[in-house]
Amino acid sequence: MSLLYEVRAEAFKRPWLAAPIVIGSCLQLLLGGFSAATGVLLIAKTLLGAAATVAVTAVFIELWRGDGRRVETGGLLRTTVLLLMSYPLLLLFGVVSTSLTYALLHADGPPLVFLYLMICAGKLVAFAATALSVLAVARREESAAALQAFGRGWRLMMGNAGFLAGVLIATYLIQEAAVYGVSLAYYSLGTQSGVAIRLLTGILATTIPLIGCVAVPLQALKTGRLKP
Repeated sequence: MSLLYEVRAEAFKRPWLAAPIVIGSCLQLLLGGFSAATGVLLIAKTLLGAAATVAVTAVFIELWRGDGRRVETGGLLRTTVLLLMSYPLLLLFGVVSTSLTYALLHADGPPLVFLYLMICAGKLVAFAATALSVLAVARREESAAALQAFGRGWRLMMGNAGFLAGVLIATYLIQEAAVYGVSLAYYSLGTQSGVAIRLLTGILATTIPLIGCVAVPLQALKTGRLKP
């Protein structure tokens, strides 16, 4: 628990961390209005959503690693590159999981528990990819090239796999519980407006992974809880 207290203390020193979270959540809410999008519009919506996620994460990382007041363009660009380098892992998982689900759907149909597990696995893979990029960012000063920094981040992650797996699983469970709890409490009041709840759940769904995938690993590395 001391690690979480340290993370909280560091976050309070950086109030501007809230800016990318709120802006990103508002953008995702706006994109969510195109739920019936198809064709080119659907592709554009997906790309904009991915770009917003990368941008929010990159700015959050740089604010956390810096003084929390400003972001240097050079550092932001290098961080963005390292975040994008983990996307092939997500694409690979997406291809494998989609192919498996498609095959089962054309057999007897997958049980609901399988579909739920695939959703859980997808989120955990996304969290792991983010944490990998974050560790690569932490090692970028030691490497001249992004690929070298990414390799150092990978070795750091593998060397602390048990600790990080526990953090990422806990992050997922807390995120799901928080979003579900807020949604349940909100709708129990009988209100008809869904904009506020979507924005609030969006902020929660953004903030909790940023804490678990960015702030906790960086603070753990800073304080020596991660083996170099």
